[in-house]
Amino acid sequence: MSKIRSKLGHWASLHLTYAGKVQLLNSAIFGLESFWEYIFKQSSGWELAATACSSPIWQQVLAIRDEFISKVGSEAEAKRLFQAWAARGKLPLQEVYSIFHGTHHDLRWMAPILDGIVLPKHAFVTTLAAHNALATVDNVCKRGVLIANRCVLCLRAAETRAHLFFGCSYSKDLMQQVLIWQGTTRQVLSLKHELYKLALSRNRSWRSKLARCSFSAAIYFLWQERNLRVFDGASRDVSTLVKRIKYVVCVRMYAWSNGIFNSQLLQLLLG
Repeated sequence: MSKIRSKLGHWASLHLTYAGKVQLLNSAIFGLESFWEYIFKQSSGWELAATACSSPIWQQVLAIRDEFISKVGSEAEAKRLFQAWAARGKLPLQEVYSIFHGTHHDLRWMAPILDGIVLPKHAFVTTLAAHNALATVDNVCKRGVLIANRCVLCLRAAETRAHLFFGCSYSKDLMQQVLIWQGTTRQVLSLKHELYKLALSRNRSWRSKLARCSFSAAIYFLWQERNLRVFDGASRDVSTLVKRIKYVVCVRMYAWSNGIFNSQLLQLLLG
């Protein structure tokens, strides 16, 4: 301990440059990696258990170890994998991620949303909505914030992603009007099914681009309207929001076509 204290005192007495601070951080991080590698190379690292006196960090490390063992099936398989990774000298992050989270994620829906025709801010909000990462009331409550859970658009149900897009009567009516404007007569689907429908019908036609642009704009302006009601106490009716969506989509489609419209597109956008 005296040696450790003397080394720490030596570092504390120095006026470190930026490079010196980087070197100190690298040394500390390397020391942590070496420590945990040593612990789990030994058999004791797999047998230790948390106690009432264990620090929160140590309890978390052991919880991750136990989850890792459960994911790979046995302690023997966990040891084999860890030893193989240690022999490589590098942790394969992709392999570790696939063990903890699986590799079954289907991200086909992202392609139409990340198309160049969609405005970046619309694509960003739509992506958050698809991942259920927007700060809806139910998500905020999961983080320990206690607030009344009621949809500010319809005032009839709890605010969740599924309700906001498009279980709510307000959002469903808005999306239905947008679909009718596009010349589509089908009923509005859930957010998940709307995304997959866009992915399945993806092509380079102007109708496909119009659908993607309109859908993302609807998601964006619904979230904007929700925030307007929550934080500013103001509100807009469905028809006003639909007009705003049409205007933004028209401007975007005009820019995409370089100012050249075919007769069908021109009639639709002026309608």
